[in-house]
Amino acid sequence: MEEYLDIIDKIEHYRRFGRETGLALTGKLLEHTGRFTLPYIHIAGTNGKGSTAAFLNSILIKAGYKVGLFTSPHLIDFTERIRVNNDCITREHACAIADRIFKISEENGIEAGMFDYCTVIGCEYFKEQNVDIAIMETGLGGRFDSTNAIGIPVAAAITPIGLDHMAILGNTIKEIAGEKAGIIKDGVPVAIGPQEPDAMEVLLNAAIKAGSDIYKADVKRSEKYTLGLLGSYQLENAATALCVVDILRDKGYAISEEDVVLGLKEARWPGRLDRLFEGTNVFIDGAHNIHGVKALKDSLVNLFPGQKIRFLMGVLSDKDYKAMLSEMVPIASRIDTVTPPGERALQGSELSKMINEMGVPSEFKPDLKAALTELKKMPADEPACIFGSLYFVGEIMEILQKMS
Repeated sequence: MEEYLDIIDKIEHYRRFGRETGLALTGKLLEHTGRFTLPYIHIAGTNGKGSTAAFLNSILIKAGYKVGLFTSPHLIDFTERIRVNNDCITREHACAIADRIFKISEENGIEAGMFDYCTVIGCEYFKEQNVDIAIMETGLGGRFDSTNAIGIPVAAAITPIGLDHMAILGNTIKEIAGEKAGIIKDGVPVAIGPQEPDAMEVLLNAAIKAGSDIYKADVKRSEKYTLGLLGSYQLENAATALCVVDILRDKGYAISEEDVVLGLKEARWPGRLDRLFEGTNVFIDGAHNIHGVKALKDSLVNLFPGQKIRFLMGVLSDKDYKAMLSEMVPIASRIDTVTPPGERALQGSELSKMINEMGVPSEFKPDLKAALTELKKMPADEPACIFGSLYFVGEIMEILQKMS
């Protein structure tokens, strides 16, 4: 246990960004560990990457495949990032592989970052487990992302693109879409989720230039299925997953309609419009940018038409929290606040003051456990939702795990 915590602490304290890109650094590590030659699906996008991956993971497992799943961030434990058929990598495996990669890095002077190590640990584990296919989610962007060094996927997928990480990816939808389009490889089919016109234009041009077959997602198609994930925005993610299924079928993968029906129905992805307490309408959602918050708002309005929602919000200071509030204020009965973990967190007291000035009741809740206990006691006919940061979601999941 102590060794595992030391390893994870070492990984998480490596820099997030440096002089060299994740693409370059991960590429250097993979030159020493051996290239990843197993089939994989590469997913990029601003919102919906994890949910789309979850749908695909569930469908492929139903079809009888051994599936590797690489996602980020984790909510409670690092091992959640790397799974095979829904089972997380063991702590022992994570330590053993990390030790090997640290040694390679030190011996060859490779100044890799946190996500570079995560990516290579995932690749090595999937190779050891000899998965039939892996699903790899980008960390940030696409063109220079660590996962873009892995190789040539059997399919690429790009989920809805919005404004996020603008200091790194660009200030416009077109610029950000250009970065995400970087995962489109020559001749590799691409599934494109519903997009704003500017993003769609960039993605289509990139796919045409690469000579890639284009599979455009249609929400009407996913509406006929029962989805295991709540939220109207999940129709977009399911539609994107269905396009990837089409690509795989065209490549000879055996995926029946029953596999699709059961896979979509039984998919699970914690922290995405998750009901927190049985017998209540208290939900938690990882929406942490304006695109995600708009999608969450639409889902809540559909679930609770005409009702005001009570919110608990925690957000990072580098997010466009003013725009996020502008979306939620019209449907809010009150918006209480917390300070999420991490150096980038916006102080809950500062956020609460801003909300009060916008004319909505708000109180800073310094004790998160007490705030959750309060929400748990809410009447079943009164909806509430916790949102603002995936790191915040992870902290809540950890508290609830201890409470139970």
